[in-house]
Amino acid sequence: MVASILYLQRRDIKTMEKVPDAYGIHKLVYSLFPGDKRNFLFLDKGGRYGERKILIISKDQPVPNTIGEIQSKFIPESFLSYVVYAFEVKLNPIKRLNSTGKAVPILGEENLKAWFLSRQASWGFSVELDRLEVYDTGIQKFQRGGTNILHNTATFKGILTVEDKGLFQKSFNKGMGRGKAFGFGLLQLYPIKMEKE
Repeated sequence: MVASILYLQRRDIKTMEKVPDAYGIHKLVYSLFPGDKRNFLFLDKGGRYGERKILIISKDQPVPNTIGEIQSKFIPESFLSYVVYAFEVKLNPIKRLNSTGKAVPILGEENLKAWFLSRQASWGFSVELDRLEVYDTGIQKFQRGGTNILHNTATFKGILTVEDKGLFQKSFNKGMGRGKAFGFGLLQLYPIKMEKE
């Protein structure tokens, strides 16, 4: 896997149409990976004074672009051999209504934490509720083909313990939850311990 950062300066953003919105960022990142398959995840970290920093994790090296500056490095296999990590992930928390199948946003800190905890086993790890933080909640909104597209958004942060290495590696490599094509699901990790106590 390759970890990259795409830096956009104000001059880069001025040369592109609608780069600041989620769909513009989506199109820009997709242009770095020609082909039919999406083997990458990205996260718009924003920035100050019109600048942007976009984190990317990909199977392949991104193709250089005339807009922005890309810095990449390979992720060593040992990076995913730890057991305890600090983590941060931006997700699209929704649930489907059984009666209609309609997607409904999860709202409120306690509900969001409960939603996250109910899914942690499927992601291959466990977290402690008292160390789980939720912030940057809101809505991601953009237009596509004249239609307003809305995504519920929340960022989760805490300490995780790997319980199922295969599922955990899949969560890191393939992403978590819905909306990955629009900047959700990239699991940022900071290794803490190699072994359980």
